[in-house]
Amino acid sequence: MPDLEGSEYGKTPIRDLLHMSSGVEFSETRDGQRDLNRLWIDMVLGLGTAKGTINSILQFDQRIATPRTKFFYASIEPDVGGLVVHYAVNQSLSDYLHKNLGSRSERKPMPLGWLMHRALN
Repeated sequence: MPDLEGSEYGKTPIRDLLHMSSGVEFSETRDGQRDLNRLWIDMVLGLGTAKGTINSILQFDQRIATPRTKFFYASIEPDVGGLVVHYAVNQSLSDYLHKNLGSRSERKPMPLGWLMHRALN
C-alpha cells in the first residue's frame, strides 16, 4: 500500500497483521498513556496532532520484534489490515465481505443433522 510504504506497517506481511504478530510497538496498557487513546483521538475524533487515518497509523513506526516471531495483541492491526483490503479492492472491508460472503440472513444454515447423529452414537 503506497501510503504505508517505508513504514514498519508497510514492511509487515499481511499474514502477520492477521496473526497480530507484526512486531510494531503499540501499547494496550491502561495507564492513561496508551497508544490506543492516541489512535482514537487522532483517527476517530480528529483532535490529535496526526490527523487522518494514515497519519494516525504512521505515528506507530517502531518495531520491537521481527514479524511472525511473537503474538502481541494490538488493536491497530485490524485497522491496518482493513486499509490494505480497502486499497486492494477499492471498497471497505465490510462491503467486500458482504458482497463476497453475503449477510447472515442470506446464508443457508449449516445442516447439523450429521453432528447430532454422531453425538448420539
